[in-house]
Formats: sequence, C-alpha cells, structure tokens
Amino acid sequence: MSGNFSIMQYLFMSFWSVLNSKSLGSPSYTVLYSITYALATNEPNKDQKTIDELEWLYAHTHPDIDITLPQLEMLVFYHMSKGSGLNKELDIDGKGKKVIDLYKYLDQIIQILVSININISKKYSLDIPVQAMHGGGMKF
Repeated sequence: MSGNFSIMQYLFMSFWSVLNSKSLGSPSYTVLYSITYALATNEPNKDQKTIDELEWLYAHTHPDIDITLPQLEMLVFYHMSKGSGLNKELDIDGKGKKVIDLYKYLDQIIQILVSININISKKYSLDIPVQAMHGGGMKF
C-alpha cells in the first residue's frame, strides 16, 4: 500500500490527527474508536479477533463497569466541565466510581486503540506524511 493513498491511509492519518487534538473532551474517544473500527473492518485480511475486541470495547468499555463508550465519555467530560472534581463519586450499575477512575478507563481505551492502529499500520506499511516537519515520515 506504500505509495498509494488509500482509505486505510486516510483513516490512519485521521486517527493520529484526532488523537493529537487538544481541548476539553478532545480527543474524542468515540471518534477515535470509530476510526479504528473502520480501519480494522477495511483491512483486506480482516482480523476477526481485533474486530470482536473493538465491538466489546464499545459496548462495555471495561470489566468493572458495563456502560457503552459514548456513555462513559459523556459522564467523564460532563462532570469535568461542570467542575465536579475528579474525586466525585458516581453510581454506575450500583457501584461507586470516582470520575478519576472513569477517566483512567478512557486512558486505557486510548492505549488499546493506539496499539491496534500501530499493529495495522505495520501490516500495511501505513505512514503519516510529515514532509513539512523536518522531512521524513513516521514509521512504526
């Protein structure tokens, strides 16, 4: 795929662009998930295990809580924007969870998504053209 601009190259570049956005609520975890899912499902040789892992992640986010990724993201950033504090305890499925714990789950999700993106990029030699930044590309 190297040398040709493809949908996979576009998705890979989009993931890193969204990941590096900086503001409250950004990067959008749901958008990063959607880009990663699109990348995984557009692979010529789809890895069903990766797709299953992504689908579980969206529907459940973490074994300690059973809420969807958009719900988790909304809860965390709603309480952060409201100034509730990171130690505010919330009731989720009858369990008390602090906002900081929920934010930690989002951080773990990012780590999983980054790992999946890097693994796919290695398989297909996807690259981010960064000629404007001291020449050279970013390879994994």
